Amino acid sequence: PGKTSSQFKIALSGIVDNPSRPNRKLNIEIFDPENNNAKIADLATDITNDSSVKQFKKITVLDAIPKSGIYNIKVKSDGYLRKLILSVRINKGVQNDVALATLIPGDINGDNRIDLLDYNLFITCYGIKANQPTCDKTVLKLADFDDNIVIDGIDYNTFIKGLSVKEGD
Repeated sequence: PGKTSSQFKIALSGIVDNPSRPNRKLNIEIFDPENNNAKIADLATDITNDSSVKQFKKITVLDAIPKSGIYNIKVKSDGYLRKLILSVRINKGVQNDVALATLIPGDINGDNRIDLLDYNLFITCYGIKANQPTCDKTVLKLADFDDNIVIDGIDYNTFIKGLSVKEGD
């Protein structure tokens, strides 16, 4: 039999058609609901933008999958809340498709929450502050939610929308 793999399709909410960073890191956790939702895989991979469908995509080998079955999958990218994809059918030895997951931006500090701590980081790089020494370059990258190299009112509005979600899966 062939290798077990899955194509992950990730929509990053708020991003422009041709983002300045066309590749992102994606963390994937796979859980077995038949075994008390035990974690069976923890993977990190790169995803690449496909601007024709406004999604990031990646085919990832899933060697850790012990058998064909139903699995729960969590995906997370830096600056976004983790998303749970329930009941994904994965068959051994073939390429599987995983349902589209839309990630919510705003988790600048990486704690899987959007809150005042993230806001305080965001505001240090907002507008002309992006050129100040108080703006950390990692924060600058993560706070640019639409990925157009400017932290402006569009990014602010995207952050405020993310506050309604507050916490990832």
